Amino acid sequence: ALKRLFQVSQSQADNIADIMAQFIFRNLNKKINSGDILNYLAEREIELPKTTVKVSDETIRYHIELLQSRLSDSDVLDYVELEASIELNQLHESNWEPEFSILIDNNTNLTKQNIHNIIDAVDMFDRFVLVGVPGAGKTTTLKKLALNHAERCVDSSFDLERCPVPIYATLPSWNDHPNIEDFIRSHWRGDADIIELLNIGHAILFLDGLNEMGSTGIGKAQQIKFWLEGKDPYGSESLAVLSPKQVIITCRKEDYVGVFELGIDVVEVEELTLEK
Repeated sequence: ALKRLFQVSQSQADNIADIMAQFIFRNLNKKINSGDILNYLAEREIELPKTTVKVSDETIRYHIELLQSRLSDSDVLDYVELEASIELNQLHESNWEPEFSILIDNNTNLTKQNIHNIIDAVDMFDRFVLVGVPGAGKTTTLKKLALNHAERCVDSSFDLERCPVPIYATLPSWNDHPNIEDFIRSHWRGDADIIELLNIGHAILFLDGLNEMGSTGIGKAQQIKFWLEGKDPYGSESLAVLSPKQVIITCRKEDYVGVFELGIDVVEVEELTLEK
């Protein structure tokens, strides 16, 4: 992406990427924008040619903050290092990732079907709920998907028709906003209305923790269901309601019943076995 954006060689782009990564890691808890990064590159005597690509600073800042938040999560930064006395050839080599299955497919009325990985589900369904038992990997999977979409968005030079911008939000943090649309808007700093972007497919929404909204959770879950159906918070049909085209929501499997059911497809993160 940097190679195309700044019209430099691959080695120059790699060098710029390394320096940018160092700067972001050193400022994980600070608000930084594109100007800060460009100034840091200038201090390192890295000269960038002028680019004709027009991207708002707020959009770039949003992506930087999204990447910062993902990098600062303990499940990304905390690694278990091997003891020096352990020989690598004694370890069982495995690239394990969570396994998934389709529980509800509204188009075919399937009851359960195993799928290869979560990307298959994203390709099959525009909107679905990701369920699983505690610790199965729902939140980690959602974060990974959001991060992958952010990287693809940057790689495409913010061509939102090819790669929609990701919006990641934790539903337990929905407190003071009167409706789901205002809550989503509070997580976006771009120029365009994020609700409109979601409606036309130029953004994809990742909502974590449908079952974790506390005492007001039932009413909020109902409001989310109405929003997905193109209804206002009171359940009335309204042309003014712009429902999202692409959305993935996580929920604990045992809680996804009754009023919490959203009427969209359901994908399950398979429970971990002792071997896994």
